[in-house]
Amino acid sequence: MDNSLIDKVKTYVKEFFGEKYDNRSTYHSYEHTQEVAEAAEKIGKASELNEEELEAVIIAAWFHDTGYLFQKDDHESYSVKVAKEFLEPAGYPEEKIKRVASNILATRLNYVPVNLMEEVIHDADYINLANTDNLKQAELLKLESVNYGASEPTEEEWLTAELKFLLNHSYYTAYARKKLEDKKQENIKKIKKKLKNHRETEMLADHKPSADGTDKKKDEISKVQKTMEKKEVMSVKGFDSIYRLSSTNHMRLNAIADRKANLMLTLNGIIISITLSIVASDSDANPRLIIPTSILILVCLATIIFATLSTRPKITEGKIDQKDIEAKKANLLFFGNFARMEFEDFDSGIRKMIRDQDYLHNSMIKDFYDLGKVLDMKFRYLHICYNIFMYGIVASVLSVAVLIVLGY
Repeated sequence: MDNSLIDKVKTYVKEFFGEKYDNRSTYHSYEHTQEVAEAAEKIGKASELNEEELEAVIIAAWFHDTGYLFQKDDHESYSVKVAKEFLEPAGYPEEKIKRVASNILATRLNYVPVNLMEEVIHDADYINLANTDNLKQAELLKLESVNYGASEPTEEEWLTAELKFLLNHSYYTAYARKKLEDKKQENIKKIKKKLKNHRETEMLADHKPSADGTDKKKDEISKVQKTMEKKEVMSVKGFDSIYRLSSTNHMRLNAIADRKANLMLTLNGIIISITLSIVASDSDANPRLIIPTSILILVCLATIIFATLSTRPKITEGKIDQKDIEAKKANLLFFGNFARMEFEDFDSGIRKMIRDQDYLHNSMIKDFYDLGKVLDMKFRYLHICYNIFMYGIVASVLSVAVLIVLGY
């Protein structure tokens, strides 16, 4: 890693902000850039980036918001331009410049990193979500938005938007998930509490105590809140109970299907063994048995095939794309979906699912549906299996009877 180059980048960016900085940018400031660059270096070292990768990430972190001084929309693209204007005259290799550029673009909102370097700079850019003064920094971002012409949101609109952003956000590196995630969760709790207090204050702001001195309005609000909380708890418990009961029933039906299939496999295997031994040892003496035994063996083989199909496990890819987890489309409750995932990715995904009640319930519903589809397939194959066996046995017996009647 070229420390002298990084020192030059620091100096250049600091002077750049000094010349171009607009006081309306209360959040996208040099202080924010410095914090992100320091976090990128710390997370990059903890993530064991090599020297060249770490250099690219640190340089990208210093330049990532310089474009904001010129344009607000897609400012990352302009940041790439600023970085090139500095790095190219300095003789920085073209391949390394491309690496820096891709890392700058990885700081775009809602971008999903595709490699470890991008994960590092992404997590560094959102280091503020785990800071103790996260709400103050969020207020700076709100003020900046208003400074540039956006309408000022109400307290509830702003807190709701912040809460939604934090709930949907994910850290990617193992270091960030271990060191920053818990702190971010604490900030989520703070925002939820602040939002709840604000709503209660708004509800109580207009009312006046009644003539008898009692605070009826406050009592009514308290009763409504308790009723809503009780209904929500009952709803969650009801869903969990239904899921648990239905899953248990599905497992029992699955076990029944497997026992039925095992019975057919065993029975038909025995029939084939006995039939072949009889035909092989005494086929010349009993020519009339050739046709019935042939029918019986074919029937048993078909029965075994369908019994096997009903119990044959379906092999899945065993790995879920991180994009599916972010989009809440991945079901992490089924082992076949995560068996080949790295533990860090699975841990991050399952924690995200547990924190998001809607995501968790959707996954449980999908898991329940998938169990039903598997059972449907098993019983369809078993239905065919038993029909073949039943009609096949009848056909074999009838063929013997026909041969006897005909005198063979």
